[in-house]
Amino acid sequence: MIDGLTASDALLLNDCPRGIAPEARAGSVHLAALGNGLRGGAPNPEVARNVGVIFMEDSAVDAGARARAHAFDVLVAGSSWNAEVLRATGHGAVQRVLQGVDPAVFHPVAARPTREDRFVIFSGGKLEFRKGQDLVVAAFRAFRARHSEARLLTAWHNAWPATLAGIDAMGHVTGQPEVRHGRLQLSPWLAANGIAPSAHEDAGLASPAAIAHLLRTADVALFPNRAEGGTNLVAMEAMASGVPCIIAANTGQLDLFNEGGAVALTRQEPVLPQAGYRGTDGWGESAVEEMVEALEASWRDRAAARARGLAGAAHVAGWTWSRQCEALLDAVLADGIAG
Repeated sequence: MIDGLTASDALLLNDCPRGIAPEARAGSVHLAALGNGLRGGAPNPEVARNVGVIFMEDSAVDAGARARAHAFDVLVAGSSWNAEVLRATGHGAVQRVLQGVDPAVFHPVAARPTREDRFVIFSGGKLEFRKGQDLVVAAFRAFRARHSEARLLTAWHNAWPATLAGIDAMGHVTGQPEVRHGRLQLSPWLAANGIAPSAHEDAGLASPAAIAHLLRTADVALFPNRAEGGTNLVAMEAMASGVPCIIAANTGQLDLFNEGGAVALTRQEPVLPQAGYRGTDGWGESAVEEMVEALEASWRDRAAARARGLAGAAHVAGWTWSRQCEALLDAVLADGIAG
């Protein structure tokens, strides 16, 4: 920490005013949000320390990106994977700070009685190639062929329809859903891809509280995301809720695993650049067969799945937003490098 500087005094955000008094500059920190290519906010020349806070999925870092990286005194990465990518730029002050969860909203509840007529699989995250919902469709389709009681519960709202391009690139699905009045028309698209409307429930645009309620109805959550610059916040919220999670072991999602806390999809094949991404080093293409096997295991032994869900909740219990914000303060004000 900087001597004499309190957390409440430390941060000036992107709208930091110009003409800062000299006595204020000595204790001011400017946070700039950065993404792919290290693009986004710019450094503020009038503050003591400029910090780039980064969540990036595109692993391509060219000379321009390296120059932008070195314009900041400190880089804060949202995952260990992002930190590795940033250290490859030669920057000497890279910190890692993970996202947080709100335990007042996302927390385990008493186990629901096992229902023979219903097995709910949750999938969340905006619908796009990177998030891997096409893989979810393929795995659910195969699983439901064996278990007619299976239901797919989705929170796939996407406010940026242009990013739907490429969802059918790998051949697991055909076409993409229409967008009407700002909402994805998922049921007809899923029906065209072998999932009947009676087997699917769409949450649409849902609040965190509504998502938490939906998670309490799920038997398992499936996240075959091809890449996450952060940890995968929806997966963290599912884990915090005690839902047994099946997660692709790649990119930022690797920070979520501890012994027994989630099922890791370890059969990860390389992904060629798609959907506008230039670099996909570290991305992973999950095997549909491994996903179905993991779903079968959760279906067969609900008690073991429940125990795994509670272990996952314990793993992320310490990652509250308040604690992670304190970690962010420590990171942006530190003089050394944190892992």
